[in-house]
Amino acid sequence: MKSHYVCFEGSRVYVREEELPPLQDQQALIRVSVSLPSVGTELAVLAGSPWEGNRLGYSSVGTVEAVGKGATQFKVGDRLHRMTPHADYAIVPDGAGYCYRVPEGVSDQDAAFATLGAVAMHLVQRARIALGQSVFVLGQGSVGLLTAQIARQAGAGLLVGVDPDATRRRHSLANGANLAIAPEKEPLAAALAQAGADAAAPVFIEVSGSSRAVQWLLDCAPLHSRIVLTGTYLDEVRFNPFILIDRELEIIGAHQPKCPDAQTPYYPYSRRSNYDFFLCSLASGRLKVGPLCDGRLSPAEIPAWYEAAVNRRPRLYQPVLDWWGK
Repeated sequence: MKSHYVCFEGSRVYVREEELPPLQDQQALIRVSVSLPSVGTELAVLAGSPWEGNRLGYSSVGTVEAVGKGATQFKVGDRLHRMTPHADYAIVPDGAGYCYRVPEGVSDQDAAFATLGAVAMHLVQRARIALGQSVFVLGQGSVGLLTAQIARQAGAGLLVGVDPDATRRRHSLANGANLAIAPEKEPLAAALAQAGADAAAPVFIEVSGSSRAVQWLLDCAPLHSRIVLTGTYLDEVRFNPFILIDRELEIIGAHQPKCPDAQTPYYPYSRRSNYDFFLCSLASGRLKVGPLCDGRLSPAEIPAWYEAAVNRRPRLYQPVLDWWGK
């Protein structure tokens, strides 16, 4: 049996056909229906950020098509979200970690957002948002929009999307933000004034991966602000540490792969609980990801979309890769 993978060489992306190894004991074969590009991460990889191997992707949904001898955790017909590269087939160990069952009522396309949803959940957990606290999310791509939705659930008061792109700012307002502003001093001052003079210091969550956005935060964040950073920054940010002291800024790094598999006294949440909560929130309607997807790509269309995205001219902001629908 052959499988097709999304591979890259430099900034060039192509779909490569490879022979799948035979299914072994205690393994499962997944027929992938859709996979979701993590646009920020994958464009950073294509720009030279370190990456293991030459296959892109880590978020796919499919159905178990066959199981090997001795497999007891997965059965034929199970729908699973799996952190595997973009491909039309995947072989995984029976009961493997990074595999999550998709609840009834959640479409494969919506479930494909689970990894980005887990990233957003980790950001909000690291941000320690207090009830009614103002939250500014820098970067209104898929992770930023999901972060805003989850921050609202966590008790955020004034919720502000920040992005230089006017289309993304409109997406932000359509997905629940109270305000959407460009990363400029005057709109920030107006938003802070709307929160009120007695409001607690705001939380800023930076998900754009832009070093310029980090610099803007260091220049503009008001006294006692909390700043959460998670992007893949390809350029350095230089600053005088005294600004952290002078304004008593708190900077927190957040990297979802560091979220433990199981809860500990130091992390009262885990990767599995985050995935399960996100998927259950989709099933209950508490979170909505349908509006985040603006199109589907057939395998033949994949290289052209990545080329356009690298050159900042994509016709779609957040597609899913549809392996069988076209």
